[in-house]
Amino acid sequence: MYVPFNEPDGNWYGTNTTALFNDWKTVYQKIRSIDPTAKIAGLNYRWYDSTVYRNWLTFCKNNNCLPDIVTWHELQNSFFSGWYSFVSDYRSIEASLGISPRPISINEYGRSGNNVDLGIPGQMIQWITRFENSKVDACRAYWMPAGDLNQLVTENNKANGYF
Repeated sequence: MYVPFNEPDGNWYGTNTTALFNDWKTVYQKIRSIDPTAKIAGLNYRWYDSTVYRNWLTFCKNNNCLPDIVTWHELQNSFFSGWYSFVSDYRSIEASLGISPRPISINEYGRSGNNVDLGIPGQMIQWITRFENSKVDACRAYWMPAGDLNQLVTENNKANGYF
């Protein structure tokens, strides 16, 4: 799977969606020219933004560059109260535009820092349950030191959890 952009709203484009959408089309076409069977995923915003995703999917439909998989990140507190409405809103956008449902992949989730989510099973189950209920794929964010599988394991003779 190709994910051409990671957090384009924060890293490169800010609010300049015209440039982002045009670059999406260019990169999409280049990937397809090299690998016609490639799975291409995006838009990969830092969080779900209904207006941007509606505008982007409209652009993609009109320019023959629809993603195979739709992605965004879930890294904030609003996930807990807003997740089901985010997915419902996204699915309604697809339906209103006549786009067949795409798989959704949340390719970074969890709140950053020690003692927040990633190393605490009771916290993680809240995320996983929502993804499972929504039939959405998701990947934990990877921010912690290498060698601990993002807080899932510990080194020898060290504490085995965060409190």
